[in-house]
Amino acid sequence: MAFRFNPPPGWPVPHAGWTPPQGWQPDPGWPSPPAHWNFWVDDGPGSPPPQALPPATTATGWPAPPAQSTGWLPPAAPPTGWIPSHPPANGSYPAASSWKWAAGGAAAVFLGSLLPFISYSGYLGGDIVPGARVASAAFGLLLLGLAVGARARSQACDVLLLLGGLLGALGYGTFILLGLAGFEDDDASLFGTTTRIQFDPNVGITSCLAGCAVVVVAAIQGLRAR
Repeated sequence: MAFRFNPPPGWPVPHAGWTPPQGWQPDPGWPSPPAHWNFWVDDGPGSPPPQALPPATTATGWPAPPAQSTGWLPPAAPPTGWIPSHPPANGSYPAASSWKWAAGGAAAVFLGSLLPFISYSGYLGGDIVPGARVASAAFGLLLLGLAVGARARSQACDVLLLLGGLLGALGYGTFILLGLAGFEDDDASLFGTTTRIQFDPNVGITSCLAGCAVVVVAAIQGLRAR
């Protein structure tokens, strides 16, 4: 008699032939199974409706397929919450931590806006105007708010995080390349001649660029976990 694991409503459906591996535990955010839910059902053709079994566990903390009966009643139900829709093939489920990485990347953008942005190598010297720093810091706070929204498993927040991270990385990266390549500025000279301005990225803008990259990776991970 062949048995298959029967996930409760709201749990992800594992691949064919999946059984709980050694030490596996359900995600604490998954919905509680209905009362007397049968975790093992007969997979053969024309099998009768499953019947509940008394609580029983193995060394893995979860039951092996029953020998004669067709169900199992766990001793305790997990709390309610969100779950991923597609478990990986190895039987383990990814931790819901992508929003934490996104929050860390957003914090890096915000803090980087307060640090030195560039190392100026032109004749006059200088730094980023305050308005640009304020805009960058506000962008970091926006990403942080979206990361908190992604904690509630909002797909829209993950999409906005992905777009924001990509746009931010494009903007900071373009600014870095522009400074490294240099550009001509007629207004930067005291003598009315054209001055070539170049600058090197400093810790601030480097932190912003790295933070945006982390946000992009975290957003992709969050979207893949749905």
